[in-house]
Amino acid sequence: MTDSNSGEHEPDPRMTLANERTLLAWFRTALAFVVTGIAAAALGELVEPHWLLVLVTCIACVIGAVTAVLAYVRWQAVQQALREQRPVPEPRAALLLVLAVVGLAVVGVALLVMNR
Repeated sequence: MTDSNSGEHEPDPRMTLANERTLLAWFRTALAFVVTGIAAAALGELVEPHWLLVLVTCIACVIGAVTAVLAYVRWQAVQQALREQRPVPEPRAALLLVLAVVGLAVVGVALLVMNR
């Protein structure tokens, strides 16, 4: 189905649903970061230095929020590309997520080493 005024086409439902599944996968990842932040906050009495635990909590929650926003923006961009029959945009946010995971892992290991 084509909208003659805008040059948009109704994309194949399989592509739309695949895009939606990808969005949901990113949301699960975002939720995992937020839950990690909440779990870290629950360890407040057990971990020293306390400021590092607060840092892990904040970083995890912020990464979760940013991941959710980037996922939605990417979903919209891919959906628009499908409608306009253009190439799908590059997944630039994926590199940011990888760097965030690595950074959070480094801080987590530092917490473990410092509390040994």
